Amino acid sequence: MAGYTRRAYKGAATATTLTASMSNVATSCTIAAYTGWPYGSDPFYVVISPGTAAEEKVLVTRTGATDTTLNVVSGGRGADDTTAQSHDSGAAIYPVFTAKDADEANIVASTQTTKGDLLLHTGSAHARLGVGTNGHALVADSTETTGVKWAAVADLSSSQTLTNKTIDLTDNTVTGTLAEFNTAVSDADLASLAGTETLTNKTLTTPNINGAIMDRTEENWNIVASAATGTIDINVLTASIWYYTSDATANHTINIRGDGSTTLSSLLAVGDSITVVWAVTNGATPYYPNVVQVDASTVTPKWQGGTAPTAGNASAIDVYVFTIVKTAATPTYTVFGSQTQFK
Repeated sequence: MAGYTRRAYKGAATATTLTASMSNVATSCTIAAYTGWPYGSDPFYVVISPGTAAEEKVLVTRTGATDTTLNVVSGGRGADDTTAQSHDSGAAIYPVFTAKDADEANIVASTQTTKGDLLLHTGSAHARLGVGTNGHALVADSTETTGVKWAAVADLSSSQTLTNKTIDLTDNTVTGTLAEFNTAVSDADLASLAGTETLTNKTLTTPNINGAIMDRTEENWNIVASAATGTIDINVLTASIWYYTSDATANHTINIRGDGSTTLSSLLAVGDSITVVWAVTNGATPYYPNVVQVDASTVTPKWQGGTAPTAGNASAIDVYVFTIVKTAATPTYTVFGSQTQFK
C-alpha cells in the first residue's frame, strides 16, 4: 500500500466554472469563483465537466484565500479512474470527494485487525505491528522496516550493570531509561548516593576514592608459563603484576604500557603514578631485565640503594618493583626500581 499525504476538504464549497479553456495536458486552470473552497499547501480533488463525456477528476492546490488559479499536482490529471480531457471555457468545476479518498481511509482502518495492533509507517507506506509478548516494550530500531520493534525488558532481580541511570536509594526506586543494562557504572551514576551503601558484583572504572578503608583487597597477577627473553610487554590494562614461571634464557627488555593499542601516558595524568611488578624465574644461569622501557622508550630507573642491578640471582625468583611517576606531559617520568631475591 502506498504512503498517503494529507489532503484538504471543505464542506460548503460551491460549484463554479472555468474562465478559460483547458487542454488535456495543462498544468493549471482558472476559476470564476472560490466561495468555500480549500486553499493552502494541502491538495484536493476537483471534478471538471461532471456528467458529460469529458468528465475528469484532477488533484490540485490553491495557494491563497483569494487565488483563482488552480495548480495541478504532478501526476494529478485523469485521477480516480478518469482520463485527461480538454475542457471548454465555462465548464463546471467544483471540489469532490473521490473513491481514492475513501479507499485510503478504508485501507488504514483495515490494517489494524487484532487487539493491541499498532499502525506504523515505513517511510513510504503504512504497516501493521502486532502486539508484542507480555512484558516486552516498544523500542526504536533503525534496522527494522518500521523503525521500531518489541523487545524484552531486562530483569532487575538479577545482577545488572547500569550506565547513565539515576539511583535513589532513599525510597528504593530507580529512575531513568532502563532499555540498556549491560554497561559499566560511571562515577556520575554514584554521585547522588547518600549514607552507607553496599555494592555487590559491581565494576568501577577509573574511580577516585578518598579516605577509603579497604578490607581483603586482592591483586590480579598475570602468570605466564614462558621463559623471559627478548622484549616483554607489561600490559597494565591486563595486570600490574607479571610472573614468568619458566627459567629465563637471556637478559631481556621489559616495556611497560597500557596495552597494544593504549599508551601508559594516556592512562596517567601529570602527578599520577603506577606501580608495576616483574617477577622473573631464573635457573642455574641467571638473567635480569637490563633495559626498562615505558611505551617503547627507554628509561633509567633510580634504584633502591643507589646501584642498578647487573645480574639476576641463580635458582631464584627475582622480583622487580617499578613505581612510575609521570612528571610532565611531554611525557616525562621518574621511575623508582628495586630488586629482591626469593628462593
